Amino acid sequence: MELLKEDFDKIQKQIISFYGINLSRKYELVKNRLTTFAIDEKYNNLHEFIEEINKNPFLYKELVNRLTTNYTYFFREREHFEILKKVIIPKLIMGNPNNLKIKIWSAGCSKGNEAYSIAIALEEILGLKMNYSIYGTDISTNVLNFANKGLYTKEDLKKVENNRIEKYFKKVKEDKFQVIDNLMKKVYFSELNLMLPFNPFFNNFNVIFCRNVMIYFPLDIKLKLINKFYNALQPGGYLIIGKSEILPGIKNKFKLVQQSVYRKEL
Repeated sequence: MELLKEDFDKIQKQIISFYGINLSRKYELVKNRLTTFAIDEKYNNLHEFIEEINKNPFLYKELVNRLTTNYTYFFREREHFEILKKVIIPKLIMGNPNNLKIKIWSAGCSKGNEAYSIAIALEEILGLKMNYSIYGTDISTNVLNFANKGLYTKEDLKKVENNRIEKYFKKVKEDKFQVIDNLMKKVYFSELNLMLPFNPFFNNFNVIFCRNVMIYFPLDIKLKLINKFYNALQPGGYLIIGKSEILPGIKNKFKLVQQSVYRKEL
């Protein structure tokens, strides 16, 4: 099917305006995913289908689901989980040894792999005697439904050691592994658009993971989001971004701890 330039421009401008995601150089991706979507909905003309999408909020939400990239796996960039266990949590405990409740946000959580990886890392800290909760958010309702089920395949777990699989997952079929209840009850998933003002609940975090999400945002949106993350952290809290990312130095209040790990001053 043909995707007219004016239709592509309309779609990509809406997506960057509403969600901050820059698709201006993704013509083929948008065309291919729109074509598949149109065929599924029994349309054979992309121009007509796009007009219908803009009138139908359910179709528009599904468009967002289909255009967002959700590549992830358990313990991706595993150094961050070691830093969490060996550096960040011990420092937080030292700062509040008596009544510490850890609150962590996985922003752009995709299928939940990152959020559950964080939970496993916290469980593995020797002598961890504290409450913790992890909140995963994403704009894609499809991946949030997947995350809430906590059901993964061997391929999803290919980077997870056997002893971790045996301890934190239940094998329910030959190729299906269920996250154990003790982990699932500590992890909460909800839909959230990072472009919008944060719900008042989204504050006082000890750690925010936002890895390989802001690479899709233009600089002005990235700067606004970094400031929002800063305000959502407790003093002394940490922001962890992807290893290939850096925070723009302009108007950035964070202190660099080490590559891709930043801290809000006490």
